[in-house]
Amino acid sequence: MLVSAAALVVAFAAMYAVHEPLLRFLQRPLPEGEHQRLLTLSPTEPFYLVIKVSFWAAVLVALPIWLYQLYAYVVPAISDQPRQKALAVVGGVSALFLGGVAFAYFVVLPVALRFLLGFGDGIFLTQIRAGEYFSFATTMLLAGGCCSRCRSR
Repeated sequence: MLVSAAALVVAFAAMYAVHEPLLRFLQRPLPEGEHQRLLTLSPTEPFYLVIKVSFWAAVLVALPIWLYQLYAYVVPAISDQPRQKALAVVGGVSALFLGGVAFAYFVVLPVALRFLLGFGDGIFLTQIRAGEYFSFATTMLLAGGCCSRCRSR
């Protein structure tokens, strides 16, 4: 537990240190134009957004370490043969999760944003609130990572 918590703290510090490029990276899927400027409606919203986005990025970075710690906890209970298989599963799950996040970022998020922002074009003046956009983007990325491990029956 201590190693997992320390991994999260270190990852959070690292993600907070690069929060400006991280926020710009998350904004890249937005269509060009007026949608690039995000709206905040309270004095504390930018601070909380930076903390929230840095935290979720830290979870993403710390996930392989958490999975390895889970593996290290379980491995004494299994024999040598399954140990190698379990380590391969940890690596595979981490790779699939990161692949799902990348797919959601590069493919799903731009298409979803184009559709959703263009849906009421001409009827509504769409201004994107920063908090809601970053919540939407991080939820889509997390869902993409989780769905990469799903299989059809």
